[in-house]
Amino acid sequence: MLKPAVLSYTSDDAMAATLSWPGGLELKMAWDGPMTTNGAADVPLASHKRYDNPYVQEGGVAFPLRDAVTFTFEDQKLELDFEKGVRRTVRA
Repeated sequence: MLKPAVLSYTSDDAMAATLSWPGGLELKMAWDGPMTTNGAADVPLASHKRYDNPYVQEGGVAFPLRDAVTFTFEDQKLELDFEKGVRRTVRA
């Protein structure tokens, strides 16, 4: 019989989640800090783009969301400023 993985999480500000497999593998992640596999920090969240797609090319956005990001598609732009809480659309 195949045993499923178990997901546990917290509902507080840490927003921590753990995914555990029956074979002993454990993946942990939270709003702050690195993602870990069996306790080893494999993926530091600050080192990766939060929006990895063809519409966002310059830099990345800090995690948790700070700063600003601009999505561009043809003659349209969507600007999200997380510091000011502003959403702006622009058409060229």
